[in-house]
Amino acid sequence: MMASICKHSNDALIICDNDCGTIECSVCQTEFHYREAVMILGHNPSCGFYDFGAMINNPIEIQITEDPDTLSIEEDGDVFVDRDRGAFIVFEGLDKSGKTTQSARLAENLRLLDIPHKLIKFPNRESVTGQIIDNYLKNQGNCRFTDKEIHELFAKNRWDMKEQIYNWLHTGTTVIVDRYAYSGVAYSVAKGLDVEWTKLADEGLYAPDLVIFMNITPEMAQKRIGFGEERFEKTEFQHKVMKAYNEFQHYHYWKVFDSTESVELLEMKIKDTVLNKIEDVFEHVPYILKLWN
Repeated sequence: MMASICKHSNDALIICDNDCGTIECSVCQTEFHYREAVMILGHNPSCGFYDFGAMINNPIEIQITEDPDTLSIEEDGDVFVDRDRGAFIVFEGLDKSGKTTQSARLAENLRLLDIPHKLIKFPNRESVTGQIIDNYLKNQGNCRFTDKEIHELFAKNRWDMKEQIYNWLHTGTTVIVDRYAYSGVAYSVAKGLDVEWTKLADEGLYAPDLVIFMNITPEMAQKRIGFGEERFEKTEFQHKVMKAYNEFQHYHYWKVFDSTESVELLEMKIKDTVLNKIEDVFEHVPYILKLWN
């Protein structure tokens, strides 16, 4: 049986009974099993009142099965659901903030724990778009782009990996990403582009379960080995990037880590945070939203 989840404004509430069984929309009285609503709302199954319209912009069809644990959803709109999916972890931060070091250490820790995972970096410099971007960042070749053109090229580089990221998540593999769409927005906004325009190029990509933001001042980053080798590694520009990054801190999945702490201490804190998130995703969060919900 196919059931269409009703679409109402944010003041529509669903009500869970004491046994966490039947849930009812307060506007149209449509009834759902609690697991269906949890998938849409992003709440753990518990009794109470929930905001019914906040998590979804479009009607979604859910496949109803006899076994709630096998409940699945087609990707149709701003969310897909898979009860056995992997977690989506993103590292963000200024240049030389420690993203690459800590993402690699996290991948090694997951390997030691036999947790399926993949580590990727954006831009993916092995692809056609990535090779062009690599030359651009290193000021090599005849790379002349407007700010909007290079922004869209970075986004295309991420879109090229969307299907692969989906396949990994769908098969229970945790995906670790060194830089994602937030870098694209922050660096382009730092150049003076409109923030809402910059988001459009990545709209529809999957949103992460956790963003690990490696916090460091541009002055501290400047002291690290290799700073200044690429186009945007200038202290004044990095201050503008940081200001743009700060606009993302309201996202519930945005977690800030002090990048000036010891590598070993950071590694331990990040590992613990990620393991908790992987467990949370497995137990309670079968859905994954899309940017920029």
